[in-house]
Amino acid sequence: MRESLIPDPERAAIVRRVFKQYATGTYTKQEILQKATQWGLTNRRGQPLSSQAIGMLLRNRLYVGIIDVPEFGVRDQRGDFEPLISDEIFYRAQAVLSGKVPVIAPLLKRRPDFPLRGFVRCAACNRGLTGSWSKGRTHYYAYYHCRPGCRGVNVTKAKLEGLFVEELARLQPSAGYMRLLKDTVVKVWKQRRATLQADLQAAEQARQKLQKKLDRLDEAFLFERSIDIDTYDRHADRVREQMTLL
Repeated sequence: MRESLIPDPERAAIVRRVFKQYATGTYTKQEILQKATQWGLTNRRGQPLSSQAIGMLLRNRLYVGIIDVPEFGVRDQRGDFEPLISDEIFYRAQAVLSGKVPVIAPLLKRRPDFPLRGFVRCAACNRGLTGSWSKGRTHYYAYYHCRPGCRGVNVTKAKLEGLFVEELARLQPSAGYMRLLKDTVVKVWKQRRATLQADLQAAEQARQKLQKKLDRLDEAFLFERSIDIDTYDRHADRVREQMTLL
């Protein structure tokens, strides 16, 4: 039987890549939009996607094989075509979008020239300093400075980072303190390890309960015929999503 939908040969591979990269939690939505544009993802008019469009793309359940067309009375229905994205990757991406999985986008990755940017604050307005390069007659010079509206700080990169290194040296802990710290860390680690093992056991019990729900749905649909395909798909998809997030 012919499938009702087939992948766009030009866009499918890029869409898969967008989902896989975003699901890792290492990119913000704006950063993955920039990546998608670099990879050549456009709309049907050949224009780069907007911030709103990339959000709609990442939430589109059609890519995971689920059809939602409320105006035609179609909800949560599995299509007769091969999904472009796996359940695991799709629902992981949803968790990142909803904030259930934090985005790890290090400041250093975005601005390696100024490692103290945002970390050191202005004494006048208490906002994190930013950094920029200023062009002289023959060279470029790096400065940390406060943000627009406040001129409380304007200091060279070399001076501020030198002062920071000196402060780190002054705060260097003693050998006795380090031994005490080590003992404390080991103690806390053991406590957290015990807690983690309990959490893993609880998660495994929850997974088994969800698997039993899927088994009962299979039995009700395949053998007892007590539910129809739409009811089966709706409930099964919900359970699979819960298992993926778990």
